[in-house]
Formats: sequence, structure tokens, C-alpha cells
Amino acid sequence: MTILPLAVGIADAILNASREDARFDPAEVANELMRQHPSANVSPDDIVSTLREEGRSAGLCLETC
Repeated sequence: MTILPLAVGIADAILNASREDARFDPAEVANELMRQHPSANVSPDDIVSTLREEGRSAGLCLETC
């Protein structure tokens, strides 16, 4: 169950970014999530990919706007 806290972290990051209506940098957020959840055994690239997909679905501005 080490992946569940990471999934919640990803959802929280997307929710917070959508509330703030600000620039969203998936690489920066992924690095922070990796730091917070080192036992998740997921690559940073996988987290970035998930953040990008979820961010686009939420209508977020990714990296540059």
C-alpha cells in the first residue's frame, strides 16, 4: 500500500493547483512528491506523466502558458 499515499498526493497537488489557478510545473511537483513518498517505488518520470495527464484533465496550465 505504499502507492496509495502517493496517489493521494498527486490528487491533492492537482486540486491545489486548480484552486490557485497558477502555473503548474509537473517536474517540480514530482520531485516534491518523490521526497515525501520515497517508498512508493515509482520513477519520477511516471509521476510527471501522471501529473501531466491529470493536470490536462483538470484544465491546468502546464509548465508554460
